[in-house]
Amino acid sequence: RQMCIRDSSILLNLSNVNIGEHLKGFKDFTMGLEPKVKQKFQHMKERGATLESADVIRKAHNSFAHPEPFEYEEVAATEKDDVYHFVSYLPFKGNVYELDGLQKGPVFIGPVAEGQDWLHVARLEIQKRMQEYQAGEVHFNLLVIIGDRKEAAEEQIKKEKVLKIEVGKKLGIQQDINMEIPEDAAKYADLIAKLPADPTELQKMYNSFDSSITKNAMIVQNEEEKKKKWHDENVRRRHNYLALIFEILKVLSACLLYTSDAADDTPCVDLGGRRI
Repeated sequence: RQMCIRDSSILLNLSNVNIGEHLKGFKDFTMGLEPKVKQKFQHMKERGATLESADVIRKAHNSFAHPEPFEYEEVAATEKDDVYHFVSYLPFKGNVYELDGLQKGPVFIGPVAEGQDWLHVARLEIQKRMQEYQAGEVHFNLLVIIGDRKEAAEEQIKKEKVLKIEVGKKLGIQQDINMEIPEDAAKYADLIAKLPADPTELQKMYNSFDSSITKNAMIVQNEEEKKKKWHDENVRRRHNYLALIFEILKVLSACLLYTSDAADDTPCVDLGGRRI
């Protein structure tokens, strides 16, 4: 649950990742919950309550929950227990911040120097945090939120198809009549306007399109197969195998155990009146 809330907080603060219509709607709705002078951080609590009550997000969260056939009494963790806590790091307006559910608000980590990757600042902070633990400690987990590789590859394919057609026109090359022109081809007008005038450069560009389109098509296919595999794994992980286990044990008990009266003279093990 904490990971889902943390990941949602990261996504809502990223501008270069397509967060989808549901999260975008949530973000637009909660932007009106501005902080109040007399009630510091009250807006954060209101946003948290709104997140918890969002049906779509709750449904997505519960879809990964593992069904428990038994109910266990919750016991407070002790010092000997392994308690995992998740924090996140993200860039925002030239700085790097840490989001920690135990803090009242974002924690400033440091500025990002001009020309520097923000991951450098975050990496140094993560390394410092890890060094606070004893040597040999390996209970760390690092996750990265990125854009959908399939969507990125599909977008690249569309862009290169449009550019291939335009470059072909400049070179006087007859186009493949079966090539599908993207409906949103107009959004690449700026790229088309910047195409070089030199025929040699245009020819070099034209020759590279097919291999690049094929490469990205393979990425799309691999991502589709990967997501199908993830779906199958999640279905198996969430399935309740308890009834199956009971049936298997019943079959095994009938096959392996029989009364000593029916036992032959082969070596066996006495199990209190029954023999194997």
